[in-house]
Amino acid sequence: MNKTTKKKLYIALFIFLGFELFFLVAVLFETLYTDLLRIDFQKYGFGLSWQGLEAVGFAGAAIFLAIGSVYGLGQGKYWWHEVYEGDGKGAFLRKRKIFFKKK
Repeated sequence: MNKTTKKKLYIALFIFLGFELFFLVAVLFETLYTDLLRIDFQKYGFGLSWQGLEAVGFAGAAIFLAIGSVYGLGQGKYWWHEVYEGDGKGAFLRKRKIFFKKK
């Protein structure tokens, strides 16, 4: 596998990771909000019907997933540069002396 293919795969996997992370956040938020609606729909429904709230939920989920994908893209590019394009392979680890002991 050449370096450009490896970089594209690395960044694509980070995008997927960001997508999944923000998907979980959206699910958690919707679950908690649905519980509030079950407790007192009049108070937390903002005057919308269940269909209206469902549309808002879909829009919110789409926004969360878009933000997660962009976040994953940024993190993938950042960590690719830190790990592979610094001052040599593993520059991030050497700077923090995680795996390399001082001689």
